[in-house]
Amino acid sequence: MTAPAVTPSPRHRAGPTGGGARCLLALLLALLAAPAPADTLDAVLARMAANQPHHYRYREVRYLQLLEDAFEARGDLFVATQRLLIVQRSPRPVLIRIGPTRLLYLDPDNGVRRVQVIDDSTKLPGITPLLRFFRAGHDRDRLQRYFEVRFEDRDGRWRLHLEPRAASAVQDMEVTGPDGGGPDRIRLWFDDGDHTQWFLTALSHGEQAEREMQAMAEAGNAAP
Repeated sequence: MTAPAVTPSPRHRAGPTGGGARCLLALLLALLAAPAPADTLDAVLARMAANQPHHYRYREVRYLQLLEDAFEARGDLFVATQRLLIVQRSPRPVLIRIGPTRLLYLDPDNGVRRVQVIDDSTKLPGITPLLRFFRAGHDRDRLQRYFEVRFEDRDGRWRLHLEPRAASAVQDMEVTGPDGGGPDRIRLWFDDGDHTQWFLTALSHGEQAEREMQAMAEAGNAAP
């Protein structure tokens, strides 16, 4: 008698069922769609204080009441503890180096070299709030000593509103950046109706930025 043929049962591969795969896909999509955690003032200040100095490429646009067209300047900005270096490249070369006790201003095309002794109380027209913001670093108490501070986070960007406590040509200042990142735009509003915007692109930080900062300072004859 011939034995009946035995049909082998099909093998089943291990893996998620159709329902399980759909649940996993839904979970991944939910994670991707979830907004990033909102930033805080302390987190922003901590990032700005870390890995100093910071080297930015900047574009400054000034909207002046007396000019029909906006004035635009471009260059490099270096920010470090108690130090600020602005190297304007266009429309003409200008270098401003600010340390703990001294400001150096160089305008080689016009043969200008000016040195000024400064401290935290020094008022520099148009730049005092900007200087005090960067010099405050990550010190929240020091920042609030000079400004009424308001912080908000929405649409994936943080916004820091700074209103100078002391009389100043700058009425209001706003610093903004993406969540998890540093500042990429600074706006200043002046009491005469003018306003200025700085657009920042981060280039380097830490030791590399320190080398670049020293090289530019020496090239501009601004070494201490």
